[in-house]
Amino acid sequence: MQRTAHLFRRDPIVIAKRIQKEIYDTTGITASIGIAPNLFLAKVALDVESKHSNSRIAMWLYEDVSKKLWGIKSLQKLWGIGKATEEALHSMVDWFGSLGLL
Repeated sequence: MQRTAHLFRRDPIVIAKRIQKEIYDTTGITASIGIAPNLFLAKVALDVESKHSNSRIAMWLYEDVSKKLWGIKSLQKLWGIGKATEEALHSMVDWFGSLGLL
């Protein structure tokens, strides 16, 4: 979204709120939205932060990785990591932030 925000002449949060409103007006469902420079961070922002915020919107930048991503204790909260993968990763590292130190 950040690459196309200029097309809408708005910042990504404003665009996300507009999308949320349209979804709610059409379906009655409140949408959660993750915004980031890439799909992985956007999905993690969605799963980890937006679903727990009042606005249901989370925006992560690369600068946020060290404080938001590395602090995640349950690896299953990350997109694409299930129980088996989490167990395999735990045999190598204690918590997700350890990967950043490798």
